[in-house]
Amino acid sequence: MKGMPKLVALMVVLVLVAQAVDGAAFPLEDSPYLQPFSTRTVYKSASNAAAWPVNGIPAATPVVSLAPLVSLPDAVVAATAGGLYLVNAASPEAPAKAVELPAGLPPTKPGLRMASGGGWILVVNPDGGFFCPEASLFAALAGSADDDVVVRAADSHRSGAAECITFLGSFTNLTNPVVVGADGGAWIGDAEGLWSLECEVGATPVRVPASALPDHAPELELVRALAYNPTTHVLAVSTHRAMFHLDGGVWRWVYRHGFIAASPSALAFDSKAGSLWMAAKDALTVMQPNLQILRFDGIARNPALAGLPFANMTAAAVWHGSGAFAGETKLFVGTINGIVIRHITSGTWSYYSGPRWIAGSTISALAISGSGVVVAATETGLTLLSLTPTTLASKVKIYEAMLSRHDRYGLAGDCGLAKFGQVDSWYDMPNDNNGLWTGLLLGGLSYKYAVTGAEADRALAWHYFEGLELLNNVTNIKGYPARSVWPVGTPGRGAGLWWNSTNPEYAGKLEWKGDTSSDEITGHFFGAAVTFRMGVAKTAAEKARVVALVTNLMDTLIEHDYLLFGHYGNRTTWGVWSPRYLNGKYSWRDERGLNSLQVMGFLSVAYELTGDAKYTKALEDLIAKHGYDVNIINTKITWPKDDNFSDDELNFTPLATMQLAPSATAAFKSSMMLGMEGVFARIATEKSPLWNTVYAVGHGGAAAPSNEPLIADARDSLRQWPTSILTWPTDTTQRIDLVPMPVATRGGGPQAVNLIPYDEQIFSRWNSNPFKIANQGSGMSEPDPGVWLLPYWMAVYHGLIAA
Repeated sequence: MKGMPKLVALMVVLVLVAQAVDGAAFPLEDSPYLQPFSTRTVYKSASNAAAWPVNGIPAATPVVSLAPLVSLPDAVVAATAGGLYLVNAASPEAPAKAVELPAGLPPTKPGLRMASGGGWILVVNPDGGFFCPEASLFAALAGSADDDVVVRAADSHRSGAAECITFLGSFTNLTNPVVVGADGGAWIGDAEGLWSLECEVGATPVRVPASALPDHAPELELVRALAYNPTTHVLAVSTHRAMFHLDGGVWRWVYRHGFIAASPSALAFDSKAGSLWMAAKDALTVMQPNLQILRFDGIARNPALAGLPFANMTAAAVWHGSGAFAGETKLFVGTINGIVIRHITSGTWSYYSGPRWIAGSTISALAISGSGVVVAATETGLTLLSLTPTTLASKVKIYEAMLSRHDRYGLAGDCGLAKFGQVDSWYDMPNDNNGLWTGLLLGGLSYKYAVTGAEADRALAWHYFEGLELLNNVTNIKGYPARSVWPVGTPGRGAGLWWNSTNPEYAGKLEWKGDTSSDEITGHFFGAAVTFRMGVAKTAAEKARVVALVTNLMDTLIEHDYLLFGHYGNRTTWGVWSPRYLNGKYSWRDERGLNSLQVMGFLSVAYELTGDAKYTKALEDLIAKHGYDVNIINTKITWPKDDNFSDDELNFTPLATMQLAPSATAAFKSSMMLGMEGVFARIATEKSPLWNTVYAVGHGGAAAPSNEPLIADARDSLRQWPTSILTWPTDTTQRIDLVPMPVATRGGGPQAVNLIPYDEQIFSRWNSNPFKIANQGSGMSEPDPGVWLLPYWMAVYHGLIAA
């Protein structure tokens, strides 16, 4: 038996190879995808509760414009009333570096705006500005090896700014200008109208006169936004009355509140497709190259035109992929509360708001570096969002790195944070569901060991099994595990029923929490089953320990008519699997099917590990005398007002347990499958990687091509999962893309019909409601990563996703 883990791993490899030869759908490829990583930095002297890096820009003069550079693709130039700064997108935590302007150029002033294009930089103050080649301003990249915090222009331009053009003017309420280049000059927009500026010494901005427009054209004033397409040489101008296009010397216009939304406050050309994106306060509109206009809203009758998560837009820029992602195009839109992303290639949306993603809230400026990093400015600081090619296999390392702060005596659960958003301030916390969370994490680690066969992986999984053992041993009551444990005399244990351990090994050292629930028992049986079946219990002694844990629990439940009795011989609140309650008491109607399924899973595991016929006899009695096989056909409460998502976890965990203990399930498998299908029909829209994987395994696994859509959804959700799983404050009440359910949640709050993406909400456990519309999250705790590791490694083990 010593070679069993390696044999299991070899069998997994052989299955994958065979499927590849047969041309089957599975395993789905773990191909690279674009994982968003956000770096938030704050202005000097700005509020900084999360201790993000300080970018060096004074808070008194926040960034008003951002522009990419041709000559420095890893940099973005930021304009403030106190000067220009270079932001190094390749080193996002590095401070921005102030730019020392060449002699003779006017300083930046309040009310300025800036743009770049064709290798030139245009800075416009209310009283004029300057127009310079990039090389005249930037001789070094921000964050370079040079220790000087100031980026100085090249020596040949430090005196006189020979290649720069200065100009005077009088502008009010400037918008971001656009730069054509040395041959085409630039365009400037303000409250008075549209101005052209030639790129030559002595040039003065010239306002476009009404006579330059065709007959019947609306006035060209109160300019809100400008955009220029360097490929087609089309200029777009948004005013308070209309959207103008200047194409080949011909002006066209479309009135607002007609085919377009309110006056667009931001414009962006997709230079490759030739389309113009117009972002306004109420909708997002696109004009195709053939001049067809499409409007996108949060909710629309045509799903292809729906899904806009948020409006009130302030800035926009188009992102083009490179390398393996050269075919992808995305529109990034700044809003008054975060960033909306239109994934143009796939036709989908993302919405990143709150401190998980953004430093601050209102996006005042947005630009994309030549290397593809999105840089956004707010009232608080800068956000640098990089889309990094990643695989699920590499993402594993991110979550495994979190485990050290979620290991308390081998128990998994949340850790608290002493300081907002700062994981290095973590501290231990007890958790009422340590038994369940540990069992689920143990499942993920055990499946990993079965795939890798690495001794280090086995040792880590066994460590968490010992955590389950601790919960059972610390009470000194056979078959009664604690909810949690805590060091005697240490503050922070919280309220509840706590008892000093009478086990000599822990007496005077640990106290334990009682009133253990069905959640913990469910976690124990799953954890024990997966530990045994995946070979984590390696030696005869280790296997005996797993069997002892299971038989102590099961035998004690049988002795007490399937009721969990704890300290002083009292029945716990939720430890009920008895027919007297489930079949005989109206108050237990919600748990009738669910708890019937659980106890049948417990007995199945006990038989699988021991071969003792008393457990199959107990199963037969529950079926023949009490109809538990009928009970489990309907386990999901379908009354919308009583939809408990925790019950889904307590439903699919026993199903996953039974898949590990097939020997005893034959007598009720048809009922079990009916129950699984009934529940899944109601929860499939969650696209849960865990529920989808358990369901797929129960329905042919990798041998059934019909499972491919389920596992594709599972893979997408695993990809979508945020890499920072803190309980960051997140407000989904502001979204405009959610279709509200007519029925409230069990807690009386609103919920949506459509799924809220997992990286755009607070979702830390599989007992949570992913449709909940709420403003929640404190930024003061972090759940353990078992919620991701279990479905990933389970899918890999079963050959559904490639390792």
